[in-house]
Amino acid sequence: MKNLKLLLLTLISVLTFNLFSQTQVYTTNTSQPNLCDGTAALDTTNMNITSIVWQGMGAIISQGNYYVLNLCPGTYSVTFLSNGTPVTLTFTIQAGTFNPCASFSAGFLYDNSTDSTSCDGIALVIPNAGTAPYTYSWSNGATTQTISNLCPGSYCCYVTDANGCNYTACDTVGVQTVSPNYGDTLVINNPGNCNNPTTTLTSVIEDCALDYNAVDSSYITNITYPSNLLDSMVCVWVVTDTNGVNSTYTTVYTGVMLTGCYNLQLIVYCLQKSMDYKTIIVNQNEYISFAGINELLGNSKQLVSVVDLIGREVKPEPNKFLIYTYSDGSKEIKYINE
Repeated sequence: MKNLKLLLLTLISVLTFNLFSQTQVYTTNTSQPNLCDGTAALDTTNMNITSIVWQGMGAIISQGNYYVLNLCPGTYSVTFLSNGTPVTLTFTIQAGTFNPCASFSAGFLYDNSTDSTSCDGIALVIPNAGTAPYTYSWSNGATTQTISNLCPGSYCCYVTDANGCNYTACDTVGVQTVSPNYGDTLVINNPGNCNNPTTTLTSVIEDCALDYNAVDSSYITNITYPSNLLDSMVCVWVVTDTNGVNSTYTTVYTGVMLTGCYNLQLIVYCLQKSMDYKTIIVNQNEYISFAGINELLGNSKQLVSVVDLIGREVKPEPNKFLIYTYSDGSKEIKYINE
């Protein structure tokens, strides 16, 4: 009989241990050594919630919850009743690794252009919570902290600090309030097929027959590339309005000195318009090469990588939007329909 009682007590102890051992505390460590953003949570509801008590640093920090937040690095415990039996589990919150990039950002300041046809705007980026020295890479190809002689339009700056942390700051340079055409300029920025253009090539056209208030989109339909350095380049632009009317403009750009990425800009205006929009500014980045001599210069583009829209490297495949990166640094988004 004594042996039978001992066996029963042993079985009860094993069953009790197995029941309690199924209850665990899941934790997340702090994101940085000096932050208190750790968490802990019980993995079961097979208990009386009112009996749950979380303790740490010699004090009760929470009661009656399956989880606890805002924990600093250290050792903690949780006590609860399971089937009427008190159970105490101990756990540790570890200090996370310091991330020097966690708070890095940059502010964007600018002065608008005098009017819609002037290119005298200024933009400046100011790094915040980073480590000097900084490098700057603007969407117009500039590499200084301040850029000037800007036409109305959107600009972005990719800022990198000494730790390799990076931040992209973007904003739009508009028209000064003292300008007679302030508030009547529509700016359209198309993505084009490359990033970080080396310069902006601008063509200005006056058209008072265009319905400026109905303009919906504008884009380049054809480019005739130059055959040699300093040759002119011909572009055909289409401006489409909400009534389905297309206006076509053939423009000539000069000053293409090297193969590379350029921001092609079209400005269409009418000074006689008395209300609402009377100026359209369109920007589109294009990779420009010289017809017939690209191979000679050794500037032919080669595909370097293909990634999806969240940055994962993939193989080219149909029926998906994918980002193609080339050896010249240019990028384009393609959708192959099959």
